[in-house]
Amino acid sequence: MREMTQYVYGLALIWFIATGSHAESLSTQAFQLKGGQLSYLERNEVYSAWNANDPATVLKPGMKVMFFGRAEGCNSRARNGPVKNYGSSRFSQASELTGIPLAREGEGGRWAPSGDTAHCQKSVHDEVADTFVHVNKDPVRGGIGIYTYTGPDQTGHSSFFRPYSKRGKNETGVNASIEGAFVIFRFDWKKENTVRPWATGSEVVDQRKVEFRTVQNVATLSLGEEITTNTSDPIQAKQQLISSFINRSCFLETKKLCQFQYLFNTAVYRSGITNWDSVKWFKEGGVFLDPGQKGMPVVRGPIKRKGETIKDSQSGLILYSSLGEPTQHMEFRDKVFRMQVSFAQLKNALTIITAKLLRKPPNQISSEDLSSIFGSRWDDPSEWLLLSVGIGQEIHNPDENVRVFLGGGVREVQVHSVIN
Repeated sequence: MREMTQYVYGLALIWFIATGSHAESLSTQAFQLKGGQLSYLERNEVYSAWNANDPATVLKPGMKVMFFGRAEGCNSRARNGPVKNYGSSRFSQASELTGIPLAREGEGGRWAPSGDTAHCQKSVHDEVADTFVHVNKDPVRGGIGIYTYTGPDQTGHSSFFRPYSKRGKNETGVNASIEGAFVIFRFDWKKENTVRPWATGSEVVDQRKVEFRTVQNVATLSLGEEITTNTSDPIQAKQQLISSFINRSCFLETKKLCQFQYLFNTAVYRSGITNWDSVKWFKEGGVFLDPGQKGMPVVRGPIKRKGETIKDSQSGLILYSSLGEPTQHMEFRDKVFRMQVSFAQLKNALTIITAKLLRKPPNQISSEDLSSIFGSRWDDPSEWLLLSVGIGQEIHNPDENVRVFLGGGVREVQVHSVIN
C-alpha cells in the first residue's frame, strides 16, 4: 500500500472474476481493479453504445462503455448507437489527452461513437466522434482513459456527436447542454456475486464502514476561455466516481427501485471560478432525484480535505468522510481519493432520500417511512449489495462555438469493507 493506515483491507477470501493473472477481483468484501487488465475484455462482456436505451442489455452484469449526447444528422430513433475502435484521430493522442498510453490494437480496448447507422444521414456515416474511451492492460502504466470533447476542432469542424441541446434529451429539459462518457462495471447481485460491504466487521453495526478508493488523473482540460461565449449559462466539466447499491430483500418484496447512488466529484471545473474555497454551494453535499435515471436517488457532493466530513446542506446529517485528496480544480496526476461511509451515514442518506420522496422533513421520518421505501430490512447491513461502480466525465457546454474538453484516466478502483 502507498500509505500506512489503521485499517487492514478486507481482501481475504477473494473470489476472482478471472484467473489470478488479472488485476480485477470481486468478493463479498471487496471489488478491486488495478491497471487495465480486464477479464471483461477477454470474455467479451463489454457492451458499448451511445444513447443506450435497452435495459435488458444495459442492466446485465458486465462492463459498459456508454456515451450520451446529441447525434447531429441522426433522427429521433437513433438509440443504442454504434461505436468504432478506429477512425478517430484522437486515439493516437491518447497518452497526452488522458494520461493513459494507447495500447496496441488487439491488446486493449478503444471505443468512440460512430454515425454508421441507418438512423443517421449518409453524410455522417463515416464520422467517428472526438470523444472516446480506451483501455491499456499494462500492469504499471495501464488503466482506463476517457476523453470528452465538445465544440469545433482546430479546422472549425464539429463532430456529429455533441452535447444535448439547450432543450435537453428528447427536448424534455433533462441533461440540457451535457455530453458524457462513462465506464461502468455492473455485478450479478441477484446471484449475490457482489460485495456486501457493511455486512462484515466486529464493530457495532452503525460503525461499520465501506471505503471507496481510486487513483485518478486529469491530463488535459479546456473551458474555452480563449473564445468569448454568448451565453450566461456556465461552462463546466466534471470527473466523477459513481457507485450504486441495492437492498436485495426490498427488491424481492416490492419490485420497487430499492436502490440509490453515491456520486463523488473527484474533479470539477467551471468557467469564472478560480477560488473554490469561496463557492458556498460546493462546500456541502445533498440528495437529488435524477430525472435522467427515472428518478434514481443520488447522494452527491464534493470531496473535502483529509479527515473532513461532508454534510447534507439542508438537514446537516453527515453523508461521508474523506481520507485522501480533496476534489481537484486543476490538472493532476495519480491522486489518491479515499471516501468512507459508515452504516450510520448510509442510514442518514436513506432518511434524506425518504424525506424527499415522501415530502416530509428528515427529522420527521420514522422507521415505518423508511420501510415503505426501502423494505422491511432497510437497516440490515447484509441486505445492501454493491450493484455497480463507474467512472464518468461530463461536460456542460451551452455554446456550440466554444471548444471545451476534459481528458483523464483511472488506474485503480476499490470498494471494500473496512476491517479494523
